[in-house]
Amino acid sequence: MQTSSLPQGWAIADIVLKAITALGTLFVVALSLVLTARSKRADMFVDCRRRFEEINSSKKQLRLADPKPLKHEVLEWYSTFWGHQQDQFNFWQKGYIDDATFHYWCGNRDAERTKNETLSWRDGANVGTTSYREGWDYIKSDKQVFDPRFIEFVNDLWSLPLKGAIAKREPKEWGARAMRFLGGD
Repeated sequence: MQTSSLPQGWAIADIVLKAITALGTLFVVALSLVLTARSKRADMFVDCRRRFEEINSSKKQLRLADPKPLKHEVLEWYSTFWGHQQDQFNFWQKGYIDDATFHYWCGNRDAERTKNETLSWRDGANVGTTSYREGWDYIKSDKQVFDPRFIEFVNDLWSLPLKGAIAKREPKEWGARAMRFLGGD
C-alpha cells in the first residue's frame, strides 16, 4: 500500500528532483566559499602591497631628508618595516597569502639582506648609519612586539636555503590548509 499521494513514478521523480536541488545547493555553497576565499586573498594582497609602498615611500623621505633624520626615526622605520613583514608572515600562516607570493617576498628580504643598504641618521653631534642587518638586530630584540616564531623564521631564512626556511614554517593549522585549498594553492 502506498503512503504517498503521488503515483509511484511521480514519487521517484520527486525524490530525484529533491536530490538534484540539494546537490545544486551544495555546489553553490562550495563555489561561494571558493570565491570568498579568493576575494579575501586578493584583498590581503592589495593591502600588503599598499602598506609596503607607503613604507618604501617613507624610506625614500628618510634618505632625502635634510638635515639627516634623527636616529630614533630611522629605528622607527625599521620597526614599521619589520612589523609589516611579521604581518605578512602571519597572513601566510593563516592561509590569506598564497605560497608563491610569500616565497617571492621572502626572496626579496634575502636580497635586501645581501645588499645590506644603510640609512643615515644624526643624534645630536653624532652622525651615523644603520644597515639593514643592524636594523633587524635592533628590532628582533623587542620580544614584546615581535613574535618569537617570526624572529626564528627570519633567522632561518638567512641561515638556510629559502625553501628550507619556508618548509620548516609551512602552516599546519586546519584553517590555513582550508584557505589554501579554497584559494587554489
